[in-house]
Amino acid sequence: MFGGTRKLATFLTGYTIVWLVVYIPGETLATLAMGGPAGLLHANYIVDLVGMGLMTWGVVSARARRASAPGVLAAGWSWTAAVFWRGTTDRFWWASLGRPLYFGPIELWLGPMLTGLAILGMIISLMLLHRERPAQTVR
Repeated sequence: MFGGTRKLATFLTGYTIVWLVVYIPGETLATLAMGGPAGLLHANYIVDLVGMGLMTWGVVSARARRASAPGVLAAGWSWTAAVFWRGTTDRFWWASLGRPLYFGPIELWLGPMLTGLAILGMIISLMLLHRERPAQTVR
């Protein structure tokens, strides 16, 4: 194991837990506010659930010290970063068309900020994945 890999894994696991503690109830409440209970069946919420599920699986795997944890966390963070990127660009597109945003102008600064935090999680998880997997020669 490379120096600092355990610290990086511990940081990423904690970062992911904090993210999920905010993300799961926040996204669920926002979805309920916009679409009521039926909103929980909307494709945009279901795609969020996939990321939440992958990250939860990654945290559980990391806490159990499973070898698959870095890969599952990388998948979860990458999925979530892509979902947030799409959501942020959609908001700017809607605003450029003069469409109102459900929660107002706060979405235009909160979206990029959260997208940046998701991209940070993706980068850290990919760094961990790279450190955990030694290079192998292809023959």
